[in-house]
Amino acid sequence: MCAHGHGLELFHARYVCGETFREGARRADGSLDTAGFLGGTADMVKSATRIHAPWLAEARQKGREMYKGWGRTTQLMRAAYDGNEQRVRELVVAGAPFDLVNDYGSSALHWASNEGHAHIAKLLLNGKYEDKGADINTQDSYGCTPLIYASAWGHKAVVRLLLERGADIKLRHKYDGRTALSIARRHDHASIVALLEARGAPE
Repeated sequence: MCAHGHGLELFHARYVCGETFREGARRADGSLDTAGFLGGTADMVKSATRIHAPWLAEARQKGREMYKGWGRTTQLMRAAYDGNEQRVRELVVAGAPFDLVNDYGSSALHWASNEGHAHIAKLLLNGKYEDKGADINTQDSYGCTPLIYASAWGHKAVVRLLLERGADIKLRHKYDGRTALSIARRHDHASIVALLEARGAPE
């Protein structure tokens, strides 16, 4: 029993840690193995249950339509998309894992970058979960990174932030081979093209 979309059911609090209810095993270095990445650890589930409680009524009222077609998402993904800084901060403190992805491979950082929420992207990159922030170079099912998302939509502040944090400028779209630079140029985002060229980004 697990809710999808924005509709929260009894066990949806666990969904911030992934779709499964397994406790995650940890490697010797403290990081989660694949099962843990998908299922979350017991302490994460406990924190998620507490942090989600105030939002249950609101979420049920809004229903699932707003996020229909996204594939399965987490509260952190939706908060990042909405630019909801308070909720993102609460989820970061609660231990929500940053790098879970929806059915299309998009992470919370993808959504913040796609919508131009530089302040949210910074929180995700700064926030600590297992002694690290969000993976800046996660590629979705199409090979798009947060940098490619931001470059495509002309979000200069996000592009600048990602470049400053070391985003890989060489990663390409899986199907047409385009980079962040070639995509920005295609969409006539001159200021972003200039930023990427200054970093030596390839076409």
